[in-house]
Amino acid sequence: MNIKLPHIQNRLEPVYETLPGWRTSTLGAVSRSDLPENAVSYISRLEELVGVPVSLVSTGPERNHIVPMNP
Repeated sequence: MNIKLPHIQNRLEPVYETLPGWRTSTLGAVSRSDLPENAVSYISRLEELVGVPVSLVSTGPERNHIVPMNP
């Protein structure tokens, strides 16, 4: 669906937020505690912004590369 909002479109301004990254791989993580601290912080910030809990995080290309966040 393509909705145009010309009455507010020109007044919108993006808000950017920079968060610390992580240099370690998440591949092989099977639980929240296996993820780098900054990755968990990033996910928590996304949850705050959208107001919805993240239940699964993909850590690689395969179907079994999934971390349940709130088991």
